Amino acid sequence: MSQATQLIASQYRDAELTRRLWSGVRINVKTFGAQGDGVTDDALAFELAVEALPEVGGVLEFPPGRYYSSRAIFIENKDVTIVGAGVQQTLLFFPDSDGIIYSTTNLFSDGFMCFDLSLVSVANDKYTGIRVAYPSNMGSAWVNTIIERVVCTGSSGIAQYTDGSNNNQVGENNWKVGIYLENSSVSFVSKCVTRAAAPNGGIGVWIAGWTVDVLVQDCRFYGSGIGVNKSDKGEGLIVEQCIFVNVERGVVVNEGATQQQGVWVSVQNSHINYSHQGIAIIKQPQVFIDNCLIYKQGPDSGGFDILLSECDRSRITNSSLIVRQGSGYSNGVVLQNSDTVILGGNIIQEREVGVWVQENCNGIIIRSDNVISDNQTNILNSSPEGVYLEPRQCTFQKVEALNDGQTQITIPIPANTFLSVPKFGNVISSSSNQWIHGYYDYEGSTSTIAKFNIKRNDGATIGTEIVRFSITLTE
Repeated sequence: MSQATQLIASQYRDAELTRRLWSGVRINVKTFGAQGDGVTDDALAFELAVEALPEVGGVLEFPPGRYYSSRAIFIENKDVTIVGAGVQQTLLFFPDSDGIIYSTTNLFSDGFMCFDLSLVSVANDKYTGIRVAYPSNMGSAWVNTIIERVVCTGSSGIAQYTDGSNNNQVGENNWKVGIYLENSSVSFVSKCVTRAAAPNGGIGVWIAGWTVDVLVQDCRFYGSGIGVNKSDKGEGLIVEQCIFVNVERGVVVNEGATQQQGVWVSVQNSHINYSHQGIAIIKQPQVFIDNCLIYKQGPDSGGFDILLSECDRSRITNSSLIVRQGSGYSNGVVLQNSDTVILGGNIIQEREVGVWVQENCNGIIIRSDNVISDNQTNILNSSPEGVYLEPRQCTFQKVEALNDGQTQITIPIPANTFLSVPKFGNVISSSSNQWIHGYYDYEGSTSTIAKFNIKRNDGATIGTEIVRFSITLTE
């Protein structure tokens, strides 16, 4: 190793040691004059506390209290961990500004962390609760953002929030954006609650810029225009175990994009209660939607549960797409300009169109284990490339009382089994003194009734007997 290399390595080790030592420094905002009484303006105390953090960063502590700040809390070029005492213990009220704003020019910053507090807006639909921005780098910066157990909500005032006259945590005012992440990689937003102003397009979590491996997990979104919004390019987004209540749209990815951007997106184990759109993903290959409950609420018809447009190599599996009683109709799954999409194990009912395959789709596989029924139109294929419907097969048993000389039986098919008349059928006796088999009568059958011509194996006339039949039908 050259002397120059040794010197650089030594300087790096010294800097790293300094960072690790100083990053353990804990700065308490009350040490710098913050009152947390809900009356005193604590903005200056916050600024002094941030200034006291060493260059390499540290921990900024907010003890229990109701803090009023006339200005946003700005933190620049310092790795910082903000810690409260709990969402009902540490509350920060902002009457006319953003909440917490973090930025850095360091591509390899260790980043921003925030835990255990509530940010309350007293100005409706104007500001952002937490804004975190890293430099644009067109790739992986490997910076870290962790935001956990944080509530972003609103109120008409501090006293009203405290005494519950503002409907406690629901609030008359809300953030324009709850949490905003820009160019953030290896980021984790967990156990957070956001309330954003829906009529004007408020957003719960907004992921912008070039992002890599962002996980939004176990969060709650109330009354947002969009629950989770991802714009610009990214290399991985997971939305998992989240609940969206009374949102206009649940998860929106790449709205307005003009070219493919991103590597993959996963939405799983989540509940989306929406008024206009459930999940809308544009120009994003490899989308995986699994184990979700998605339903429309509201009187207006239109919209959709899931829209995938230019989303090749994607899957929609094991999800229930239904309509809430008293709500207007919506479409279920809408596919546009997408190749190789698999639907399997879903329940899609009470929609205008259950599955709508629109223009320029190819290799769309609708597996036989879907239940697509009771829609105005179950499957609508508008693509000239066609759709492959896997053969749906059903095997069941039925007891029939036969009479002397009987040559036909009509068997009711279990409800919601087939979308059309089964093409093939087979029937044999499974418990009888007579061995009986049947020939399927396609012309005489429907999607709910199967007709068979029956005869004894030995050629004799069928006699009176109660017979159990095994039936197999294939669509």
